[in-house]
Amino acid sequence: MVTPENCPPDVGVCSGHPALQDVRVRQAIAHATDKQQLIEVVLLGLGRPGLSLVTPAQGEGFASQLTDYAYDVAQANAILDEAGYADSDNDGVREMPGDPSTALSFRYSSLQTRARTGYVSTNCSRRCGSRRGSRSN
Repeated sequence: MVTPENCPPDVGVCSGHPALQDVRVRQAIAHATDKQQLIEVVLLGLGRPGLSLVTPAQGEGFASQLTDYAYDVAQANAILDEAGYADSDNDGVREMPGDPSTALSFRYSSLQTRARTGYVSTNCSRRCGSRRGSRSN
């Protein structure tokens, strides 16, 4: 969470997108992410979706009761609608609640190792009306 008590004291920078403090936005992102397409494009089909940092191969530490969010763009859009992230000017990009001048926008690194991930993620974002762009590092 991006709050003063959670910011690193030595770095002097507290970054993070305020929309991510809303669990509904995080759920919508999960529903809008085509994990299988990420595996096919980024990992060339050599992988499977993960639910946590601990894998089933690591034994007892894996929480086997976890279930994944289904890829469901309609559900993601419904969640964002409920959370107040509307496209008030019909330009295809949702705005932050209470501030129609600020687009719901996320960035990802454009490092070559992440280029394919960015391509897939950007396509997923567009389906839900958020803007996603790259940064240089």
